[in-house]
Amino acid sequence: LFSLEASRKGPALCEALEQLLVQLSGAWLAQLLLTARRSQGVVGIAVVRTEELWRLMRFHRVTVPAGEDLCKDPRVRALCLYELQVCARSAGLSEAEWPRALYLQPTHFSLEAGLQTPTFALRRDQLLPRYAGVIEGLFKDLGV
Repeated sequence: LFSLEASRKGPALCEALEQLLVQLSGAWLAQLLLTARRSQGVVGIAVVRTEELWRLMRFHRVTVPAGEDLCKDPRVRALCLYELQVCARSAGLSEAEWPRALYLQPTHFSLEAGLQTPTFALRRDQLLPRYAGVIEGLFKDLGV
């Protein structure tokens, strides 16, 4: 992963990981944007389906008070990250390819916002600059 990330193939590899993890994760995950750094690993922004995320929390017996922003709860973020790591492990990915930090977002990356193409591909050229602060915060939280 990291040797490819340093080359021009890095974004394509992240896109392949995104597609794989979205397919394997279940209904709670709608879209996933991953980015990697050689010495720090992979972090991501997960667009979630809120209703399905509530179901996942109930299934795992994680109680979040009603009205609380589900995506900001650290227990919810931790469980979603764990779910993605389980999917990555089951797909045979190396630990270097597993997401290490995750930000949850309830709104989709849409065509209208310029964040998605008509073929539903994510516009990394628009997403990465727009979410640069979030991504930097995820890498900073890793403390590597």
